[in-house]
Amino acid sequence: MQDTSMKKSFETTLMKILVEEISHTGSAFATTEEGEGVFLNGRMVDRLALEGEEILMAHCIPNYEDKRDHTPWRCVRGEVIDQLTEG
Repeated sequence: MQDTSMKKSFETTLMKILVEEISHTGSAFATTEEGEGVFLNGRMVDRLALEGEEILMAHCIPNYEDKRDHTPWRCVRGEVIDQLTEG
């Protein structure tokens, strides 16, 4: 019998990112240490309880082709490792 699992693994790029903005739609935007943009969808924002100014160790993939010029990356998995400011 063939495994029909929905899990699919793919190559990600591990990078440290800073969450800079939570949008009114619940998604977030971050930047890499090199200054490139990273998109985080609303589910990721909720799961990680992001409010802005968190530093994450993120697994990213290239963003959708029509969005890449403005935001080259999108985060598919991440973990908060620090907070830029306290309070």
